[in-house]
Amino acid sequence: MMDERRLREVIREELAAAADRQKLFLRGLGIDVDNPREQIADQIHLRRWRKVVDSSGMRAIGAVVVLIVTGAAGTLWVSFVNLLNRH
Repeated sequence: MMDERRLREVIREELAAAADRQKLFLRGLGIDVDNPREQIADQIHLRRWRKVVDSSGMRAIGAVVVLIVTGAAGTLWVSFVNLLNRH
């Protein structure tokens, strides 16, 4: 069984290793972990980018709906005009 001093040492080592893995992962994503201001700026930029992408997705869905409704209305109008011209 471990004594308290050895246990604290193992926990400290594991926390340090986890912090190193986290920094390595963030660096792999292109985030500057040594400059907190840059890191915050990167996060702000990513949030803005995500919001732009989300809103453009909703606009695209709206455009598709408008296109479908316009096509259906045009088809109905052409059918109606053809029906009137037959009589």
